[in-house]
Amino acid sequence: MMTCDDIVDALFVDGTQETLSPDHEMKNWKIGKSMVINKDSITAVAVQCRDMGWPGGILLSVQCRDDVVFETSGSWKCSTESHVGWEKPGFLMYSTQWQAAKAINKHGSPPWYTIGEISSSAMWIWSETAATTVYCRGAVNGIYNMIGIFVLVKFDNKSL
Repeated sequence: MMTCDDIVDALFVDGTQETLSPDHEMKNWKIGKSMVINKDSITAVAVQCRDMGWPGGILLSVQCRDDVVFETSGSWKCSTESHVGWEKPGFLMYSTQWQAAKAINKHGSPPWYTIGEISSSAMWIWSETAATTVYCRGAVNGIYNMIGIFVLVKFDNKSL
């Protein structure tokens, strides 16, 4: 489940762009966006978001059954510029334009408070540099095996 204050432009899992909810829902950061990810494993998640007025933030967690397997944190890398292949696993972030994400606040803290079923330990993140559009990516520690498991998530509090 994820959200972005203000607009989620794209979400990639292992370089594949995921289908998100209808456009009007992607513009309401107060509603967690969700999807079912049918993959054998996950190694990288990449998100492109836009902020229409400070503060900007990205909040995301991936759950497998009842276990949180991945979430936004200061270990993510962010840039204010898109680079070819930035969304793909194995993308090398040697450029100084890819900095550690700024961990703004823990999920549940003001000004955002609690958003849907996103993990309570996920952090709101953004780029260190104030920007309207940011590109952030995180790598899963190791390859999380999801064989035979799916990620159950919800759109606007309705099960898929």
